[in-house]
Amino acid sequence: MDKWIEKHSGQKIDILWIPDPRPFSCSRQTYLVSTFHDLSFEHYKHTFTLKTRLFQQLTHPKKLSQKSDKIISVSQFTKKDIQEYYKIPGEKISVIYE
Repeated sequence: MDKWIEKHSGQKIDILWIPDPRPFSCSRQTYLVSTFHDLSFEHYKHTFTLKTRLFQQLTHPKKLSQKSDKIISVSQFTKKDIQEYYKIPGEKISVIYE
């Protein structure tokens, strides 16, 4: 329980769901599920404010996708985008529509 979330909750976390890319800290033993709504922040960086671009750099969405045990995508298009852009195998991604 050396990571922030376990430290502050006072419990061992078995599974952590990240509803969208954001900074977090949990132990390596925690099963990680992340949700990606789209990759617009990758394809259209120039359309986002500096503040948003800096936040995206802090969240490291590509690293999050690689670290995640399972990824939830909200569409087939986003699943395909994650596979192609981040080189994530399709078996790791489940499509769950919003």
